[in-house]
Amino acid sequence: MEIHVLDFIMWFVMIGIYWGVLGWLSEGEFTEELGGLVGCLGIIIITIIYIVLFVFMGWNWSDIFHGANPQDWIHFKL
Repeated sequence: MEIHVLDFIMWFVMIGIYWGVLGWLSEGEFTEELGGLVGCLGIIIITIIYIVLFVFMGWNWSDIFHGANPQDWIHFKL
């Protein structure tokens, strides 16, 4: 298993985009006070999906940015 720094950095970028879009779409209802729990649940779900794709399936942002063949992405690396 390889550690990719760009994958780790992009997780923060994606969470920031998610939080901003969620706040904009819900007018702050899901990002402030008690509604923030809904936003945090979304972050947990995104993190689990991100771990499966980028850790267990071996995806990396470099291949995505360079237009690698998506058929090469559908395999598990253990």
